[in-house]
Amino acid sequence: MRIIVTDVGRYWNHESPILEKYAECVLVVCLNGKKVTDKFECFVSLYKQDEEGIEDRSVLSTKYQTLKSVKRELRQIYGYNDDILFLTDNEPQSLYPYLVLKDNEEYNKMHLWCMSPWKFDLYQRRKDYFELLHDIEKLQSLLYVDSNALLSKMDKDITLPDLTNFCVEYFSKLLPGVLYDIAENIRLGKHYYYDFGVNRYIQAENSYDAYLAAKPLDEKKVEEYHPNLSFLDLGLIIPNRYPNDDEDTKKTVRQPLPRIDGKQVCEKLKKMRKSLADANGIKYTGVDCSSTGPCAGTCPCCDREICRLQAALQKIPEEERVYPKFKIEAGSRVIPSKAIGLFKGERRIRGQMQVNRWEEKNE
Repeated sequence: MRIIVTDVGRYWNHESPILEKYAECVLVVCLNGKKVTDKFECFVSLYKQDEEGIEDRSVLSTKYQTLKSVKRELRQIYGYNDDILFLTDNEPQSLYPYLVLKDNEEYNKMHLWCMSPWKFDLYQRRKDYFELLHDIEKLQSLLYVDSNALLSKMDKDITLPDLTNFCVEYFSKLLPGVLYDIAENIRLGKHYYYDFGVNRYIQAENSYDAYLAAKPLDEKKVEEYHPNLSFLDLGLIIPNRYPNDDEDTKKTVRQPLPRIDGKQVCEKLKKMRKSLADANGIKYTGVDCSSTGPCAGTCPCCDREICRLQAALQKIPEEERVYPKFKIEAGSRVIPSKAIGLFKGERRIRGQMQVNRWEEKNE
């Protein structure tokens, strides 16, 4: 699961204390163009403030256009077949990451937490917000906080600092159950909305019956649940909900490209699969690969190993499965000595061509 916030949100931002519990899953999109924290992973936009310090507050401002220009780089930060939860509030700009990514998420399940502007907010801010939020058809789930409903339960003399503290505390209590419900109960291909009457996600296609059948979440399971970045693209164990309808689906999701250190990646992944099998008492023997050229680090042979291991894991009760912690670090790019010789030779050839052109020009 990925939890995405911005550095401009009123209540959901890099300073939200509840997010520290889920730090490994949090991504802060820094719309102001500067890294704002070391607690979470940050994606820094290329935005530069106007020389006169005047910020563009239009609906699709310069901040939005700048973020949209690097949406490919933003998209590459997380993998496929993952739950992406956008935590936004009644600051219109907090919606920008969702707006930029929503049309490119064919293979992810998108979830939006949003909040209407306060009735005392400026008219333009309220207008901008609803203008940005008109398109939600790509979402699998929506949690919509009605700010007016919150205000109706509060004292009329409440101050803005008190209101902020209330929202932060209230949202902090909601978030663990929301994360658990998304991970455990939301089904692929269905649409859900969060109902505050039962504090559960309700299937929109059958909302009445689903509401009547909804039961409170198990508090102990919610408290113990912790999301993680369970999916990686390089041939690790594929989650149950990976779209594997046919043999060519993975090629459609991402066509792996050969890389010089592909064999090293392959061996690393084999060791990880072996560790997972050993931890769960599963007999596992990796297949010796006969390939000698550059590879992507994963291939159909690796996929078959994954499927066999996944099938064996399914026979073990969920509460008894053991998932070792793995860490993939970026290594140095290994270039064979022959390749180095070719690179040097290419430079010599280019240099000689430049000399020849200079001589021809001066004859």
